[in-house]
Amino acid sequence: MEQPSSSPPESASPSPAALPTWSVGHAVTSASRCCAAYRGRYVVYAATDNCVALVDVMAEHPGGIPAEARWRYSMRLCLLASPDECISFVAGHPEKDVVCVGTAHHGLYVTSLTNPVLTEATKLPRSVTGDCTYGATFLFTEEVNYLAFSSLLHSRPSDQTPHRLSLWSIDAKALLWRGAMGPLGSLCSLAFDLSFAACIGGKIGLFSVQCAAAASATNTETSTDGHPPNHRERNRLMVLSRHCSSVEELHDVEYISCVASPVEGEETYLALTSSGFLVAFSSSTGSVMRWMDCKVPSATALCCVGKESLVLTGVIARLFHSETWEFQGKVKRHDALATAAAVERRRR
Repeated sequence: MEQPSSSPPESASPSPAALPTWSVGHAVTSASRCCAAYRGRYVVYAATDNCVALVDVMAEHPGGIPAEARWRYSMRLCLLASPDECISFVAGHPEKDVVCVGTAHHGLYVTSLTNPVLTEATKLPRSVTGDCTYGATFLFTEEVNYLAFSSLLHSRPSDQTPHRLSLWSIDAKALLWRGAMGPLGSLCSLAFDLSFAACIGGKIGLFSVQCAAAASATNTETSTDGHPPNHRERNRLMVLSRHCSSVEELHDVEYISCVASPVEGEETYLALTSSGFLVAFSSSTGSVMRWMDCKVPSATALCCVGKESLVLTGVIARLFHSETWEFQGKVKRHDALATAAAVERRRR
């Protein structure tokens, strides 16, 4: 049951609208609306359609307060620049104080986790992002920090390929590369590696950032920008893509969610099909490493719980050990509904 409480610390916002009365609730309608960030210190999620909650789970609290109160105490709420805006996804940097907030029709924000400000000033140029954004992931090494994001650049009927995959430099605040690419969902990347995986058209694609000169020396992958070689060579960086291998025993499967393996030293991507199969792919070749029927009907999302567990959600949610894939437990949605109904009957 939702219980209103006093609002947690607020972030600066130019909007005259007041922050909503904080309550025990959320607007996480998909896995893309929730993420962990900054070495696991922050949990970021959609509190409402146009309000982001940022929770510092490592903050110190007054002694003797319950878990729910600690969550409230550590939370900051940050409204989007306009009440008409709607959150499409949130993506936090795994190692740095940076978070990205994508919207359904108003572009994309990049701001700080410790001092979040969601204003027009913290949006990337609309000429770069377009209006509709689908997903993003951070690519980084010791030297560079990039943001790869998928968006609808424009809606001109004359353009048959209006969607773009873009590469943005967090440090230089500049567009490094952009190419035609259909909408990408559930983007994920390994730490300290300039490559990522994403769901595209029901398949799993691998994408890698390379210098144009190095990329021209190989033809094992194809450029996503569609430009002739003499044009690409003027760009310092380019993004190459390939599809992952298919599982022969699985026919007509649709991949809906993917994550980088949380197991240290395991350079694989894990992907979930709509029928509840979990598949592991090599991050370098895209070959299938292993797969398993996890028996999750009408699957919707795949998430990591720390480095120990995987959660597969659907009609039921099932938990598996992240390294061995050993079954750890399940939660049925109707169990929670039945409990709520029983509580309501007692009140009557």
